[in-house]
Amino acid sequence: MKNSCSECGQQIPDESPFGICPQCCFAALPKNQDLLIDGIELGQKIGEGTFGEVFEGIILDNTLAEVAVKVLRESHLERARFLKELQIVSLLSHPNIAQLKTSGETRDGRPYYAMELVHGESIDQAETSPLAAMVQLTQAVAHAHQNGVIHRDLKPSNILVTGEGVVKVIDFGIARVFSGPLTIAHQPTQNMRMGTPLYMSPEQLEGNPRIDTLSDVYSLGLIAYELCLGRPVLQNVVSTTDSWSDNARRLQDFNFPRLESKEWNWVAAKACAFDRKDRYQTADALLKDLLAIEKGTMVMAGKTDRLYRAQKFCRKYRTAIAAVAVAMVFLATVAGMSLQMAGKERQAAQEVREAMLEREKAQLATRIAASDARLREANLALSRDNAGEALRIIDLALELHPNNEQARYFRNFLLATRSFALPVAPPPTKAPAKQIEKHKNGFLVNGSEVIALPPRKIAHSRNDIAVHDDGRGRLTFTSKETGESLLDPLIYGSGFEQAAFSPEHAAVCATTEEGALQLWDVSAMSPHAESATVSTPVTWLSFEREKDTLWLVDRNARLGLWAKNLKPLQLTKMKGFEPEFFARYAQHNHRDYLWQFWQGGNQRGLAGGRAQAFAAMLAVDKHTKKAGSSLMISTMARDEDVVVFVDSLGWIGIRNDRGSYDFLPGPRRPVSRITLSAKGERGAVLLENGELATFLPLERAVLCRWAPTESLRSLAFTDSGDLLIAAGHDGRIHFYDPSTGKKKYPSIETPGEEIELAAVPHREEFLTCSTGNLHIKRRAAHGGKLLHSGMRHRDGVHWFSCSLDGQFLFSIDQTDIASTRGALRIWSLRNGQEVVPALEHDSPINCATIYKNGQRLATASANGQVRRWSITQ
Repeated sequence: MKNSCSECGQQIPDESPFGICPQCCFAALPKNQDLLIDGIELGQKIGEGTFGEVFEGIILDNTLAEVAVKVLRESHLERARFLKELQIVSLLSHPNIAQLKTSGETRDGRPYYAMELVHGESIDQAETSPLAAMVQLTQAVAHAHQNGVIHRDLKPSNILVTGEGVVKVIDFGIARVFSGPLTIAHQPTQNMRMGTPLYMSPEQLEGNPRIDTLSDVYSLGLIAYELCLGRPVLQNVVSTTDSWSDNARRLQDFNFPRLESKEWNWVAAKACAFDRKDRYQTADALLKDLLAIEKGTMVMAGKTDRLYRAQKFCRKYRTAIAAVAVAMVFLATVAGMSLQMAGKERQAAQEVREAMLEREKAQLATRIAASDARLREANLALSRDNAGEALRIIDLALELHPNNEQARYFRNFLLATRSFALPVAPPPTKAPAKQIEKHKNGFLVNGSEVIALPPRKIAHSRNDIAVHDDGRGRLTFTSKETGESLLDPLIYGSGFEQAAFSPEHAAVCATTEEGALQLWDVSAMSPHAESATVSTPVTWLSFEREKDTLWLVDRNARLGLWAKNLKPLQLTKMKGFEPEFFARYAQHNHRDYLWQFWQGGNQRGLAGGRAQAFAAMLAVDKHTKKAGSSLMISTMARDEDVVVFVDSLGWIGIRNDRGSYDFLPGPRRPVSRITLSAKGERGAVLLENGELATFLPLERAVLCRWAPTESLRSLAFTDSGDLLIAAGHDGRIHFYDPSTGKKKYPSIETPGEEIELAAVPHREEFLTCSTGNLHIKRRAAHGGKLLHSGMRHRDGVHWFSCSLDGQFLFSIDQTDIASTRGALRIWSLRNGQEVVPALEHDSPINCATIYKNGQRLATASANGQVRRWSITQ
């Protein structure tokens, strides 16, 4: 239960301190009237840098998260650099890097961003293992490099260690991007030296503009020396009072001190090699040697030491060597040495293969990260209404990683929802064209030259077409009589001086600022997304298999069939519907109904024919009619033609791929939830009295029935079908063996009470979402370990479903059916990012359906609007 704030009456969780909401809790604190940020309470200043000031802060929501807020100084000249720093921070997501929480503008218009506030000591002062600290630090730097970011200022004060021993890298103020979509905006500057001299690489001291990842590797080596020596290793070498060239010259002649540990000495010396080709070539290579020290295996930096290699070899293969030593008593010395050499050669060859494999994996990870970064950049371009630029960037993303399914889906989405007319070769023109006018034969250029065009066929009445140019490279076509949109907008890019449209020839002519002409044929342009309005809101949708037909059922049990370009204006009463079915729908919360009806996951599309399409999903079978019962809920298997439904008397009906029906005696009690495994070989029902029952649909047999001690509300099978996951009313998730009913793993706590579950296809994972939580979380099926929790919604999660291939997640973003708006969102299940912009609705969404892994989408809104998209190759 939620309480109310004693001050303002707003609902708050039971655990809120003092019984008041965060806003009221901080209302009495003194505020800095010169610097105010909505949603964040600022505290004292804790630091300042070249471009901004840093304050303590608290985010005013139920988390009360402590943050460090960096605000730009009052200078417009520094704004671009500050925003670049924000872009860099947003690229990084790693447990050893301080995470970005939010960003925006203060009330006086200055940009800011808030990072997690790290409580800890600098790495040189913290009481922690130098090896453990260096491993975490190097992992963070390697992550930054994989995302195309160089820190350029790694030093102890920018590396904090918490009380739990967790390393956090902070302050990316002078970082630079060397790959990915932000590279163009972060070009190097000649002779600019940025960083802290005591921790600079030789190339930084020399002012080399092409600083790369090897500079960060050098700084990591300096920090490793300092952790072992207890002091900065270059404190007597580099001086801030001397010139840059003098410091660089002394650094070239400097001999680093020898460390007590031989392995540490090799690692630090290799990282700090003056000659770049002698250093570790990646942070991952340095990390591998640090982990080798930790595990006691061979450090590659010391592989030239024959005695060391022999020691490590003997330690690793001591059992085998002992056996060989016994055998050598009976064998000749030469034969024994030959065997030893052959073993070493095999080991060396294996190490080379492993190194090449690791390199290929690293290169692939870099390409994937760069491709995903392009995807985010394309989303930004589309949000600015620049679809042409978004398409260009998506093509670049696919060049970086051709198997990026998210980028390919985004491209298909653009082609299905925007028009991109192909330019016809421009006619020759001698003088720059400044004016274009309509002419009876085509277009008149500069008042004299006529571009003659043949007439083309266009569907709509030519005299009723009105064209509007918004000045940003976008033409819209509307009806003069009704004002409705006749064609999709034509995106012809930016930099065009003007454009003219000739309805007689179905053509658009545009001129650039330089005078060049471009010509488009728009006779084939037509809308890609359709919508229609019905008198009574639709409550159920489904695509027919292998066709573009959409089945609809409204609240009055009327059936409609929407074929392509045929709007469903006529819905007829469907025979066989029982009033009890829709009375049950009206009595329940719409959200509960959606979850109850769609339990079991994603539709694969219904078979052809009206009787086949709805007999299993909505109509009442002859058997249930004779028994005096009605259909309550149903579901279908994902990978096989198995449909299971339960009637009001608790009978379980099973439909096979031939259309025949069989019935199990069932639990003889009302059922509240039903779910099937992916192939339909196992099913489970949750009875209204709290019992669970599992059965074998293909064998028509009950498997197990038991009474859990917990009160449950939702069910889901893992993809393999060997584990049943259930969510309880107490906010806990439970794991059962479907064959015995016994628990397999300890229950796990989740925030919220009403938890919904969905299995992720082709992965041993499942998704959860609880009432009042804006995030959909991804968990490992066996044990429930949290894998990702970043799929954040604006208003609330009303419904969600996975694509059959496990690549995408589709969700309805709205609080409930009484919301003032709704949106259909499409997410990548690989990285948790939105694939395309949300499909916004100006009315709450009653229901949604997806088919062919999201290539067909349809939604029905409370205002009677039904929308359909076809997103195909």
